Amino acid sequence: QRRRQSGVSDRWPVRASAADGDDQPRPAIDWSDCNRQNRMLGGANLAKANLGHADFGLTDLRNATLTAANLSEAKLVRASLAGANADSADFSKVEGYRTDFSGLSAAGASFQTAQPPRANFSGTPLSNAPFSQAELAPAHFHRPRPARPRSLLSHPAPPALSRP
Repeated sequence: QRRRQSGVSDRWPVRASAADGDDQPRPAIDWSDCNRQNRMLGGANLAKANLGHADFGLTDLRNATLTAANLSEAKLVRASLAGANADSADFSKVEGYRTDFSGLSAAGASFQTAQPPRANFSGTPLSNAPFSQAELAPAHFHRPRPARPRSLLSHPAPPALSRP
């Protein structure tokens, strides 16, 4: 058997550290304590990843897979998780000022003691997602109203202007 020159075995996973800035996102990656600010990670598969204490400020995580991921004490300031799947994820103690969680699937996710002020949760089903001791004011939880179809027949013509 030949060993790699670096001495690292293919059998053991290598922990990604803050120095490993070029690591590609993958399921079960350990990015704890890493700086991932201002990254384009939309659609990434980070299922069961350890993202605790990581900084994802201004990062695009739209439509990402975060199922059962650990995001405890992560910074999500002005990040977008719109449309992502975060079922059973741990968002406890997360800092999420103005984070976009719209359309996020978060069934069974935990937001205990989270701090997402001014975050957008519109259209997000949050069944079985505890928010105990979370600081939510003034977070946005409204579901957008569907647009009504408009037709020429449903709206009367404006009255004709008459000249004196």
